[in-house]
Parts: sequence; C-alpha cells; structure tokens
Amino acid sequence: MPAPRVPTLPSAAAAESSDEGSSSGSDSEVKEAEIPQPTQAAMTSTFSAAAAANRAAKLAEQLAAKQRSPSAPATLPARSEATNGERAAVAGVSSVVELEPLIFEAEPEEDLVIIGNAAGCSSWIGQAIEKSKFIAIVQTPVAPGTSVIIQASLAQQPGVPKEVLQRRWVAFQVRRVVGDPRLPLNVLSVLCDQLCQAGVEPRTLVPVDSRSYLLISREHVQFAVAALVRFGHLVAPAMRVLSPAKVLAAVADRLGPQAGAWRLTSRDRPDSLEGALALSEVLTGRSPVRIQASSGLFAEFRVSPEADVEQRSCFGSLGSEDGVRGLRQLQVSFQPSDGSVPTPLRVTWKGDGTLQEQAIVDGAEPGEQLVEEWARISTGDCKVTVLELESADDRRGVWLFCGTLFIRILGLPRGHGLVASSCCRSSKQLEFFRGAEPVRAELQESYQALLGEVERPGLLRVRRASQARAESSLLLDARSEPSSASSGSAEVRQDAKVVIHTDPEGKRWRWQIREWGFDPFTPPPPPKPPTPPPDSPTPVEPAPSSDSESAAESSESASTKQKKNAKAAEKGAAPKARPKPEPSSSRSDARQKKDKEDKKNEKKKDKDKDKDKD
Repeated sequence: MPAPRVPTLPSAAAAESSDEGSSSGSDSEVKEAEIPQPTQAAMTSTFSAAAAANRAAKLAEQLAAKQRSPSAPATLPARSEATNGERAAVAGVSSVVELEPLIFEAEPEEDLVIIGNAAGCSSWIGQAIEKSKFIAIVQTPVAPGTSVIIQASLAQQPGVPKEVLQRRWVAFQVRRVVGDPRLPLNVLSVLCDQLCQAGVEPRTLVPVDSRSYLLISREHVQFAVAALVRFGHLVAPAMRVLSPAKVLAAVADRLGPQAGAWRLTSRDRPDSLEGALALSEVLTGRSPVRIQASSGLFAEFRVSPEADVEQRSCFGSLGSEDGVRGLRQLQVSFQPSDGSVPTPLRVTWKGDGTLQEQAIVDGAEPGEQLVEEWARISTGDCKVTVLELESADDRRGVWLFCGTLFIRILGLPRGHGLVASSCCRSSKQLEFFRGAEPVRAELQESYQALLGEVERPGLLRVRRASQARAESSLLLDARSEPSSASSGSAEVRQDAKVVIHTDPEGKRWRWQIREWGFDPFTPPPPPKPPTPPPDSPTPVEPAPSSDSESAAESSESASTKQKKNAKAAEKGAAPKARPKPEPSSSRSDARQKKDKEDKKNEKKKDKDKDKDKD
C-alpha cells in the first residue's frame, strides 16, 4: 500500500512543515510532502524501543548533515538528563536555542483526519465548518486539490477513502508556561528536532493567530508523550493521550506465592537500599512496603520521613500469564504518569524468602534494566484481607491487611484532578507547571497513605502517614466505650460484604470486602467467669428460731416496763414489781392446758343445751 500523503501548510497563512526538505520551499508555495513509510514496529501501538533507537539514529544522521550545512543553524539543546543513545544522537551539535519546558495540551477531545484531496466534499464541508471545533482548509494554485484537517467524526461521509479515516492524528497545542504563550518558529523547530531524535515525526500547524500545534499520528502518540516527558515537558490530559491499560488475568494459584507483606531491600537505581529490615524498622524507617493479595490488588507505601523527598505511594493490580512474567497497572499514584507503557516484569524466587522483579525492556542492555529485590516481612499469618472504598466523590481507595500490618491508600484515578491528569517527570515538576499551591492542596485533601499496625483485633494504630499527624495515632479501638469520640468504631456485615468504619474524627467510610483472609476489626469476646464445681453445696443461712423471736419480744416488753416505772417514780408512785419471765417451755405447757380446758367447757355447754331441748 503506498504511503499516505498529507499537505504541508504555509507557515504565514496556516501551517509549517517540520520535514527536512520543507525548509527549502517558499512560504507562498504549498506542496505535498510524502510521509516516509514507517517500519513494521512503528506501525504497532506498542512501539518497540529497539526500532525507535534505530529510527532515532537514522534521523540523527540526517539532522547532523543538516546542521553541518552553513545555511542551517544548530538548534538542538543540551540536556543533562539524556540517555546514552540520546547523547550519541546529539553529539557534535551545538546549542543555539535553549528550549524551555513547554506545555502540550491535546485538543480537541477527539482525533483528527487529514484529507489530502477534498474534491467533491463541498456538499458537507460547509456544515462541518459550523459544527467542528477544529478544522483547517488550504487551497493554493500549485496544489492538486483542497486539503482539509477535520475531526474524524465529521469526516464519516461518502467519498472519503477508508484508509484516510483509519489514519488518525492527535493535535497538541504547544504553549509556554509563563509570558507570551505563542512560540517563535525557531523554538518550534527545536521541538520538532527533539521528537525526530526519539523516532517520532510530527507535523506542525501554525494558524494566523500564532498558536502553535503539533500533529502526531495516533499510533505514535504514547511513545511521543514519553519522549516529551523525558525532555522535561508537560503533556495533558492523560486520558486523551495514554493508551488504555492492558489488564492481565489475576489467577490466585499463580499469584499465591507473592501474597503477603514485603519490604524493598535493594534497587539497582537510583536509590539503593541495603540490608534486611525488621518489622519495627519498617514501621518507622524509610523502606518501601508492599502488601500483595492473591486476587491481584496490591498497595505500596512509599513515604520518606524526609520532607524534601517526594511521596510515591500507589495501589493497583498485578496480572500474570504464567506466574513468571507479570504486569503492574497503577490505579492511583501520588506521582503523575511519565507517559510510558507499563513495563513487563520477570519474577524470580531466590529461595530465601526474597523476590526479585526485573523489568523486561526490548533491546536494553542487562545493566540498564531496573531490578528490585523484595524480602517477605514476618507478620505471623500471611493471610490477606482486601477492602475497596465505596466513595460518592471521585476518590478511589484500598485497605489491605496482612497479619499485624496494614496499608491504606486513597487518591484520584487517571483523568481526575491535577496530578492524575498530567504527564510529567514528577510532582515537583508539576508544581512548576501548575503552581505549587494547587498541587500541594490536592495532595493534602484528596490523597492519603497510611502504614499501621494491628496491635490486636479491633485495635488499629497508624505508625507512618503521608500527611503530618500525631505519632502512633489511634485509628480504631473497638473495646472502648461507644460514647468515646476518639476511639472510632467498625461494623462488619459479612452478608452484605461491607465494612463500615467511623474514624476518630467522626468521618464514616464504607468499604467493600474483596478478599477476606481474617477479621482485623472485631475484638475477641471477653473471657467468661469461672463456674463453681458441681459437688460443692450451696451455703444456706439458718432461719431465726421461735425461741429467739420470743426472747426478742420479752426484751422489748421489759424495756418498755422499765420506762413506765421510771415515769411513775418521778411522780412519787411505787414502781410495780417486775414479773419474772417464765421459761418458754412452761409457757407452752400452760397454753396447752388452757386449750384443753376451753374444749371441755365448750363440750359441757353443748350437752347442757341438748338437755334443755329434751
């Protein structure tokens, strides 16, 4: 299939071509520039790094030849961050124009198509002008036809070749951070040279209002974004320029050996951490910590106690096709994306509880690949509990427990806010582009990373946090009184697979149970009191006897009589003699005799009545 052809538009009226050959043409002329046929690797969405290096080397040779020409000024900037391949590409080229960090914003919200010959399209071009947010039309006496750059959705018309509709382009408006946003043409030329070094051939478009645009083929966009970020620029929005994440299946059997809590013990670049760390050192030191679940979800706590070190906590999912090769996809990160495609990992077990992860980069030398070693943290049981946040706003979050360790990460997903919708080197550089105050305010309000300890089920305490807070602050104490506002509360609803947690500040969080290895929220029931042995008799208090009752009555009557005698003595009367108390047995005998006599008397009376009747 012949290579597609696109128009090169005049810089004074509508556009300027960035091709090497276009510099010799007159500004008043328009000629079609043939795009070099890309290699098979460049046509794929996953642009090969080896193919890009070869392509960059060829373009670098052409640029060097161009720079050696006396009529062509040297325009390549010197960059301290360049890789070895990039330094070789710009060797021997002096820097005349120092390229400042620029902002690239993809607009409009959809891709464009370039119709090289729009003959016969007059019936719908007028309607497209009224509806389109982005359209450029050029026709000159020397051009074979009218060239149109238009939104892809408006080009779905009869007569437009299918290959034109399938080749999509993304337009980036390029502007300065401060001062006049318009770019001089020499700056735009330096920018095109930078992209050519990376193996990407852009097309420039400069309308009459002097706002500069770069057109980049859709299949090369993410590779171009990664190159622009390496050069120190900002690209946004991330949802528009980054490819959808490739999700690999997470099979519990394959990821089971990786489930548990881990600490980073060594990293080949740039900040190597030496030596194994105990759990107490992990909770207070600077070593990154990860909890991995067999379901694929993972959370990493990467917060340094040093204030000037950037926070890099994140969470996401791990997929693996064979248990050896894996791919980590981030869902939330404290850092903006660098624009690169997630790198596959090769997982190797060392047999001493150490896990090695090596990045798999095509064409890279063994010494240039990133290698990390993680050691398992002894937290008792390796069972993992995973909770995922249910939020009414845009925030996402996970809460992972493993033994006595937990990690909780909250933040904004890709496409929301300043951090997650930008592509640049770091959050520090994002402060330069967007302002320090709004970036720091978003990280403070919408992001959170906690590393804590499960002292016992129902007692959770934070040991390290991304935001400044009290040391070892309490997150939950389920045994405290419900009225205590500083203890928090938790309710586990296993039937609904939900955990409702109220923190000590009174904020209510609702978490979905994704994996339930154990219950860290419910304290064990209190121990039961000891029960007495069944053979021991129960002591019974003796009831008061009748003799004691009568003795109490007699003592009470004697005291009463004494009081009466004392009153009579005061009046001059002789006190009555105090009768001696009869013994209780004699009194009972007298009562029995009296009862018998009363019965005899009643019988006598009954007999006398019978005689009178007769």
